Amino acid sequence: GQWAKALSSHHTKLSSSSSIPPSPLPQFIVAYDDMSQIPLNVQIYHQYTQPAQRYFFSNIQKMKGEDAVGLIKNRGRVLLLVYPPPGDMALDAVKQYSKFEGND
Repeated sequence: GQWAKALSSHHTKLSSSSSIPPSPLPQFIVAYDDMSQIPLNVQIYHQYTQPAQRYFFSNIQKMKGEDAVGLIKNRGRVLLLVYPPPGDMALDAVKQYSKFEGND
């Protein structure tokens, strides 16, 4: 959620300064995680704590990468994989992503 938060905050800052036009998408950032390798204790860092609100994106949806890229609402978006786990997940997600026209 840290990269999603950073990208979203930067986009909001640029949009409000009129440096770039606002995004036509209802959600500029759509973040997914399968939540299998959370490095922080979610009992301590949760949505009601200040560190979580300040440093993490608030709307991370739980889903596998290859399932997320197949959703219609994600077609034509940029795919950013941040620290994918060892194994085939990253390759499978990119293969699924590249199946759809508009994703390159």
